[in-house]
Amino acid sequence: MLEIQDDQTNDDEVEGSEIITELSAGDKELLELIQKLLEPCDRKTYGERQREVAAKLGKSVRTVRRLVKKWETDGLAALQTTRRADKGKHRIDTRAISF
Repeated sequence: MLEIQDDQTNDDEVEGSEIITELSAGDKELLELIQKLLEPCDRKTYGERQREVAAKLGKSVRTVRRLVKKWETDGLAALQTTRRADKGKHRIDTRAISF
């Protein structure tokens, strides 16, 4: 997980600017794989690279495409994984189920 701290040294700086101090081993690997995909190549080679990265990550090619797109829009913040707030909670209203 990325470790992020706020930079409060200068009041004129944009509020909420962040400095990334350390990447985990998994985040470093993901960063290297994404950067490999961003290297110039032809269409066939790019597809092969996507499949290789997907296999290394244990993800689908579509997920890899989403990661690259997120990287292009968000930069390093794209590497930070988030947890779902509703993980483990039931989604079916128990009042609606009648036996």
